[in-house]
Amino acid sequence: MRERKRTPLAAALVLLALSAHAVAQERVTLRIADQKGGMRSQLEAANALQNLNYDIKWAEFPAAAPLAEALNAGAVDAGIIGDAPLLFALANGAPVKAIAVDKSNPAGTAVLVPPGSPLKSAADLKGKRIATGKGSIGHFVALKALEQAGISPKDVQWVFLGPVDAKVALLNGSVDAWATWEPYTTQLVKTAEGQILVSGKGLLPGNTFLAATDASLKDPAKRAALQDYLHRLAGAERWAYANLDSYGKTLGEIIRFPPEIARAQFANRQSQWQRLDSRIVAQQQATADFYQANGLIRARLDVTPTFDDGFTVPAQTAHQETHAMIQTSFSRRRFLQLSAGTALAATAWPLWAHDMAAMPVEGENLALRLAEPYKIRLAINKSAVCLAPVAVAEQQKFFSKYNLDVEFVNFGNSTDVLLEAIATGKADAGVGMALRWLKALEQGFDVKLTAGTHGGCLNLLTAKNSPFGGLESLKGQTIGVTDMAGPDKNFFAILLKRHGIDPLSDVQWKVYPADLLSVALDKREIAAISGSEPFSYRLLETGKYQLIASNMSGDYANLSCCVLGVSGSLARDHKPAAAALTQAILEAHSYASAHPESVAQAFMAHALNTNETEVSGILHGQGHGHHAVGEAFVKELTQYAIDLQRVQVIKPGTDPHQFAESIYANVFA
Repeated sequence: MRERKRTPLAAALVLLALSAHAVAQERVTLRIADQKGGMRSQLEAANALQNLNYDIKWAEFPAAAPLAEALNAGAVDAGIIGDAPLLFALANGAPVKAIAVDKSNPAGTAVLVPPGSPLKSAADLKGKRIATGKGSIGHFVALKALEQAGISPKDVQWVFLGPVDAKVALLNGSVDAWATWEPYTTQLVKTAEGQILVSGKGLLPGNTFLAATDASLKDPAKRAALQDYLHRLAGAERWAYANLDSYGKTLGEIIRFPPEIARAQFANRQSQWQRLDSRIVAQQQATADFYQANGLIRARLDVTPTFDDGFTVPAQTAHQETHAMIQTSFSRRRFLQLSAGTALAATAWPLWAHDMAAMPVEGENLALRLAEPYKIRLAINKSAVCLAPVAVAEQQKFFSKYNLDVEFVNFGNSTDVLLEAIATGKADAGVGMALRWLKALEQGFDVKLTAGTHGGCLNLLTAKNSPFGGLESLKGQTIGVTDMAGPDKNFFAILLKRHGIDPLSDVQWKVYPADLLSVALDKREIAAISGSEPFSYRLLETGKYQLIASNMSGDYANLSCCVLGVSGSLARDHKPAAAALTQAILEAHSYASAHPESVAQAFMAHALNTNETEVSGILHGQGHGHHAVGEAFVKELTQYAIDLQRVQVIKPGTDPHQFAESIYANVFA
């Protein structure tokens, strides 16, 4: 098992060995393009640039457009660039490829207005002047906001400016709004020079790429250096989240921002470097198609050839070990020993760096620790991969540190049966899928939801060379499912409705046993199949199928897929215990977001018909850093209720917001 985990690093070692002779003859120089000091500051603050066997020449850019031009001209070898600017560069023929993705909370990409502005929502932007960089991620969020508000891009006046000029234009009243990104968003909000009109949360996938030129990727020595650089960068980013004060000071010096602003904007990002996979490709394709639909890209761009997935990203590291990871094989046990001192910060940051209005506390909150041990019967499907963080939570003491004695009640069948177990007192709490539970909760079960625990479980697939590449193409077709009341069926019915297709009359749904879905698809009996993990992951890994849509892209990328429910009596009579349980489970998911391989290894004691590599890959692709409580969670539940109403699952007479409030318990209040 250990040997298998070393395989990605072994690949990097082979690349280094193959290029050793060339490196010995001539020391390689990597020309790295940075934006606002983001990468350089992390590497320098983490002291992760020691013992390099190549040189780095930094090129600093204020925005993505000039950085993309430098990549296109071959003036730099690699650079960090948002998903939208990268697409424009590729559409213009730039010889570059994405080699890794930095997933982040997109809330910092936003449309800003001056304090006291009469504009209160995206709907108010009609006829107004919006400053942004053409083709920038700011441009993208503005277009998305207009689309959501039903406003044509032609109904606003675009003023294309760089960040410095755009800020001046906003402050002197030359424009009504500025669509921008971090660190500018936090800067204006913190200095009370601007306020957020529309945030990118729910509008953007939150993808930033490390892109490299084709020439550098074809050069064995530079390719090996880029792999080493990427490993150091991933380790430095994790170090930065564990040492926010130190990193904020370094970043502030480089970008000439006050350290508290530099720190805050980075903390809010919740970013993590990840290896490229099919979900990232699908998200980028959706972004490209959106730009084409808005007339900004002339012809449809197939993004698949613009990714080089041959680069590995360590699932966990410490900055002290970054160089050693390339020089020798990496030991998980050694990492855990070395990082014990920073484990608390590393596991806690995703929880408190999320939408601050949504979260109960910053990091862990030992004030929630119960005075006496409290026994809770927690119902889950212990073999469900997306619940692996909960199944192994006690390994990291997430339950015991809050004085909880958790007894698992294992349910291997439908989560609505699990919900019934909570309502009837057979269990005190449980975790299930929102789109399965909401209809049952409408019937009056005495169960209260306390949090959204994570995102991403559902996928819609078709054959690799199928003509059904998008949701619109499924009109008049048949979709295979395993359950007509399943959460995947409900979710994709919602997506079809959003794309102008009536899920009741424009498509047919056909039930198959899970193991026959792909067979029916191969025989062309159906156009697409829906399902959850590990079913979808395994099919995609064969290379014979492709992703049409998932709940990790579009508006649903930042909504909770699974939720924590507690019995009404626990919420009413033992609220501190409910709060402690909620906090512990959210911390467990945050840990899984940062350490999917560690969770996968521990999960093998509960897993059925899977392996570490598969579980780690699935956790890696899901949103275990996403949580919601408070007002943010009520908004998520309201949105789900509205959407389920549109597809005739929730009763038409139900008030979505009142319903959401009635089934939510704010155990942290």
